[in-house]
Amino acid sequence: GDPSQLINEETPIVLSAQSHKAKHTISLTSSYRTNVGSIHSFITNYRLNPNMVSSQPVQSNLSAEEALTNPSKATGVLSMDEDAILDMLNSPSSRSRVLVVPNEVELNRLRGRTTVATRLVSQVQGFQWDEVYVLGERTSFGTNELNINRGLYTAFSRAKNLLVIDNSFMAVPVDPNPEMLASTNQSEDELKQAEEF
Repeated sequence: GDPSQLINEETPIVLSAQSHKAKHTISLTSSYRTNVGSIHSFITNYRLNPNMVSSQPVQSNLSAEEALTNPSKATGVLSMDEDAILDMLNSPSSRSRVLVVPNEVELNRLRGRTTVATRLVSQVQGFQWDEVYVLGERTSFGTNELNINRGLYTAFSRAKNLLVIDNSFMAVPVDPNPEMLASTNQSEDELKQAEEF
């Protein structure tokens, strides 16, 4: 697997690969999950980084206010407070979505506040959703900066189209880029054409 991701138990993963006689594995990283440049750029800063990540720009095709009314039209990375994230989660969307939290305490605290599936960061590795929402204290994702970043990278890299993070992650919103969706759609078309060859 990808060494920059949070791994609960390393031994069973290695034994599993050996029992299937795997000779070489290629880790599935964010570049395979998303073709949205702002998501890829944002999460790359957390990959194998032993230092605190701060003051990172986030950008979406819509403002946070516009995304609240129609989440399935939003693409990119948004930063909001917890109440706005929960409001957005409770707004209808045609895409797959998940709320990722760092631990059982957060899972229990948020129980019943949204109808969207809520998962621990340790449970999401290997999965992908169109929309990923991440809540919880930054320091709850690990015991030191490297492990915090591994946990956040694992949570953030599950997003295909939209990543929505808590304001506590010190992101700096950038003006919306309405062209983002068009360039993302063009990238998807190019990828499909390449797969046909």
